[in-house]
Amino acid sequence: MAGVITNKIVAVLAQEQDLGWIGESLKETSVELTYAASVQEVMDTAEMVVLLDADAHDWHSAVDEIHQRKPEARVVLLSQHADGQMRKTVLEGGAYDLCAKPCQPRGFQSIILGALSS
Repeated sequence: MAGVITNKIVAVLAQEQDLGWIGESLKETSVELTYAASVQEVMDTAEMVVLLDADAHDWHSAVDEIHQRKPEARVVLLSQHADGQMRKTVLEGGAYDLCAKPCQPRGFQSIILGALSS
């Protein structure tokens, strides 16, 4: 799947208001955002980039579960508590990247477009 570019991502978020800033950040792109109510629901989607609220989920278990069923999936974690140490930890834990929420639109776009094209 590497190198194949698709424009769909799926989000598993605890707070609906996060969909607002995510949608606003992506409106200048061709990225299509869908929503899943749970990590389990992600398994039934074709999307290979997953946004996951790290503050509301056991992110490490969720990343492991996603990768067991979808080994090539890229998981981007979102957290209000993101910092350099947490970023290092989530990258070592198998996530594609970490964004502090709400993310800066350009930085968020860059991460999502990178995940879609990797």
